[in-house]
Amino acid sequence: MISMIIAAVLGRRPAAASWSNETEERKKALFSYLRQSVAVLVWDNIARGTSIGCPHIEAALTATEISDRVLSVSRVETVPATTVQIFTGNAITARADMASRSFIVPLNVNWPDPENRNFQHADPLAWTQANRAKILRALYTILIGGALRRPEGQTAKTRFKVWWALVGWPMEYAAELLDIKLDCTELMRSNASKEEEASAASQVLTILRKHWSGNTFTTRDVVRVLEGIHSTVIANVEEAEELCDALGELTGKTLERPTAHSIGKLFQKCLTGKPAWIKDTGNIAAIAVLCKVADHQANQYKVEIQESTGFARPQQQSPQGAGQTPPSSSQGQSQSTSQDNALF
Repeated sequence: MISMIIAAVLGRRPAAASWSNETEERKKALFSYLRQSVAVLVWDNIARGTSIGCPHIEAALTATEISDRVLSVSRVETVPATTVQIFTGNAITARADMASRSFIVPLNVNWPDPENRNFQHADPLAWTQANRAKILRALYTILIGGALRRPEGQTAKTRFKVWWALVGWPMEYAAELLDIKLDCTELMRSNASKEEEASAASQVLTILRKHWSGNTFTTRDVVRVLEGIHSTVIANVEEAEELCDALGELTGKTLERPTAHSIGKLFQKCLTGKPAWIKDTGNIAAIAVLCKVADHQANQYKVEIQESTGFARPQQQSPQGAGQTPPSSSQGQSQSTSQDNALF
């Protein structure tokens, strides 16, 4: 999808870059691409479940220019930060400041191996090139229509004021003509909200794994831990309060009179099968997921580690700042269905 969009707009495929787990390496790579004035940069094939957040990328998304030292040369350069950045991978998310600098565009495919499904066009990129003039005409129609129908004295929305005036408002106007509700501000606000939920999920999974050490447990076992809040043993009280607070953050309200049934519904809605970062042994960042293990008496659960990065997990931050052009990203998930998302 990303290649089709960029090919339609620019007439060529976007430049692709590999994603590094090292912040300093990403900083060097990003600055080198900015020096080349790359129009669009795709950070491709990011590891499954990666939570994207990088201070250098976040700065480039909200600043008009970036200054840094040129590699192997004792000279500092200032370059324009106009490159649109896109992130692709399976089940990746935006965290911290990236959450409020991104748009998520989901692609849902009800197919276990979406790459082998039937396509309307056998060669999507060739079709895009062949129909590029029509696509561009449609895109310009949206932009010009928005400009001609712009209300007098309109106040720009989102933190990306110029982008919203040029692109965001025309898209909202075109969607309204089709009776589709589109609000760029709400989309960004939703991303920030999802980031808070992801942080809460991470905390819950960390606590569950610490308590059961990778062994299976039931929702009744979780309720017993929560009942420890009334215990006379200080350690039990502290553990119960920690888990209760984390579950409360996940639901967005205080957890009152939890039952095995209500905890099961909460797990199913917010945790089961959804990868999240946790602090594993030695405070090492790891991707964990809550898995349900079928049992003849009761459903059992287990926190499984999908991947350990070998790096300490970065601290969560609150979204802040203001800027210009939003980034772009893509995420996906393959179980019984497949889901890809893009952040703009």
